[in-house]
Amino acid sequence: MKNSSTDSFKIYSIRILFYLFLFLLLLEGFLRLFIITVPNSVPQLVSKSYIKEHEIVSIGDSHFYRAFINSKNINDLSMGGLTIPAMNEIIKHLVKYKPKKLILEASPQLFSQSHYRKSDMGFKNYFVLPKYAKVFIFEPGVTEYLASINNYSSFVKIINHTFKNPKISYSSWNDISLKKRIRLTHNRIQKQKPNINDAHFNEFKSIYVEMIDNALNNGIKVCLLRTPVTPRYAQITRDYPDFSVAQNFFINLADNLNLTYVDYNDLNISYTLSSFSNQDHITPETSKIFSKLVLEKCKF
Repeated sequence: MKNSSTDSFKIYSIRILFYLFLFLLLLEGFLRLFIITVPNSVPQLVSKSYIKEHEIVSIGDSHFYRAFINSKNINDLSMGGLTIPAMNEIIKHLVKYKPKKLILEASPQLFSQSHYRKSDMGFKNYFVLPKYAKVFIFEPGVTEYLASINNYSSFVKIINHTFKNPKISYSSWNDISLKKRIRLTHNRIQKQKPNINDAHFNEFKSIYVEMIDNALNNGIKVCLLRTPVTPRYAQITRDYPDFSVAQNFFINLADNLNLTYVDYNDLNISYTLSSFSNQDHITPETSKIFSKLVLEKCKF
């Protein structure tokens, strides 16, 4: 009788373990099929950070995401609102994969109040997987996103994205009336203007220098890049001295560390309103030209 009970317990335990393994396997498949493929998301960025095939990596916020969206030669680890502390965590993880070249965003909005508030965006808790074991059910950067899907419409949107593969449409800035363009540009500048009087300014500058030093000490060549804005955006920011102070920090840093600094105005591109989808993001068509010229200008 005792042996019979023991055998039953063993069979029950094996079944439990089998079903648990099957559940984890299905969950891993779901994450790979639906979650890490979501555009401009933390899971997509985190999953791409484990790719070691690319020798060139770019890191920045949505300006970079749009600028390199069509580049097949670059592993772009960018997403909307990515902060300097978050970039630092990415680079700490990235040095394990030894990319040869790094294009890093060097634009004034990285010192804006909205960036200060987000700090490292939780990225300090990500990138926990071993180098040769990409099992995303154990990666917080992926599972946290899954846990945040708390309603049916969000779930359906993710499913539809995978099966229907919708193309992201980008309007031309030229299609919007002049009055609306002016209003939207002023609004965007208010959100993106740097605050050099905030204590975070010096903190973020130190972190930026730290992450570049980390890259250089690991044999990675670094190129700093300022991304395009519309002429009106650039004109209005001249009334805000903090934009110049923030930009000069990047320029002087590149000079002091003997890095290549590329300003979007240095590229052989005639920017028109049709080059932009809004006041500070270029269209996918423009990005094809932009990314190619950036690689040439970075002189890697």
